[in-house]
Amino acid sequence: MLIKWVELSPMPIAGWRSLIAGITIWLLLGRPRLRLTKFNLALALSYCCAMICYIVATKWTTAANAIMLQFTSPIYVALLAPRLLNEPTRWWDWVTISVGLAGMSLFFLDQLSPQGFWGNILAIGSGVFLAVLFMLMRSQRAAQPSQGLILGNLLTVFVCLPFMFQTMPAAQGWLGLILLGVFQLGLGYYLCSKAIAHVTAMESLLICMVEPVLNPIWVAIFIGELPQAFALAGGGLVLAATTFRGVLAARDTSLDH
Repeated sequence: MLIKWVELSPMPIAGWRSLIAGITIWLLLGRPRLRLTKFNLALALSYCCAMICYIVATKWTTAANAIMLQFTSPIYVALLAPRLLNEPTRWWDWVTISVGLAGMSLFFLDQLSPQGFWGNILAIGSGVFLAVLFMLMRSQRAAQPSQGLILGNLLTVFVCLPFMFQTMPAAQGWLGLILLGVFQLGLGYYLCSKAIAHVTAMESLLICMVEPVLNPIWVAIFIGELPQAFALAGGGLVLAATTFRGVLAARDTSLDH
C-alpha cells in the first residue's frame, strides 16, 4: 500500500527507506556507537544483498515472482539450521513450508510468469540471503544483532545512493517513505531482532510468510483494490499452515517440559 503511494522507482525507494530505517533502529537502541565486528559486517552484507536482490528482481520479473521466490527462504533454513544452529527441522516444518508455498502460489496465481529469467534468479538469491540473515541473527541472539541491521541499512543506502536524487518524492511520497522506513523496516526488524532470541530461525521466517498475504488487505482498505477469490483462498492456506505449525510446536514444547 505504502509503495503504491510513493511515485518513485524501486532503487530510490530502497535507499530512502533504508536510510530512515537505519536511523529508526539506531534511535531505538539508544544511539549506540556501531561496532564493525565480523558478525555485524556479515549480517549487514546479507541484509543489503537480500534487499537489493529483491528490489532489482521486482524490475526484472513480476512482483509476484519476486515475492514467491524470496519466500523459498524457509527451505534453506530447514536444510541448514540442523547443522549450523543445532535446531532440528520437524516434519510439521516441511508441511508448513509446502502448504505455505502452495497457498502463496494460489495467492499470486494470476500474476506469476515464466518471464524474466535473471529477475527470477535474483529473487532466488534474495531468498538465500534472507535465510542467511535470519540464521546469523539467531546464531548471535545473545549479542546485539540490531547493530548489524543498522549497518545493513547504511550499506543499502550506499548502493542505492546514485539513484536517490534523480527524482525527489512529493509530499505524499515522503509520508510513504517515512512510514515504510519507520514501521515496515525499522520497527519491524528491530522487533524481529528481539524476538529471534525466543523463536527459532525457522519459526521467524514462517511467521514472516504472513506478511505478503496481508498486503492486499491493507490495499483493499486504503486503496480500494479488492483481492480475487484465489488470493483469498491462498491467503487462508498460509494463515492456516502457520497457525497449525505454531500449535504443534507449542504442544511439543509443553510435552518436553
